[in-house]
Amino acid sequence: ARVAGEILPACGYTTAEIKVVQKLILATSIPTTPENHLEEILCDADVDNLGRDDFFEKNHAIRQELGEKDILFWIGKTLNFMEGHRYYTAAAQYLRNAKKRENLNLLYKLRQGGI
Repeated sequence: ARVAGEILPACGYTTAEIKVVQKLILATSIPTTPENHLEEILCDADVDNLGRDDFFEKNHAIRQELGEKDILFWIGKTLNFMEGHRYYTAAAQYLRNAKKRENLNLLYKLRQGGI
């Protein structure tokens, strides 16, 4: 949001437009607190991978990026996050909730050593 505020004026954005962009960016901060439909769309897009087939690949990449070595700790953090997460838009709920539940179930099995 700060970088957008520094760069967008040079791209011809007005102060009002920049504030909208910054608010959209900040809406994706965890925990998310979207206040309008555009913010809901962005929040859903930000964690779209929770309900996709490539969830485990993306989750592994995030774990590596953060340098977390303890896989069971990471699985626990991921489970806590996913259990507290909900998609805001009807489209994301329709497209992603079923696969998100599958991914959650696989994480539970992994934590229990069942896979």
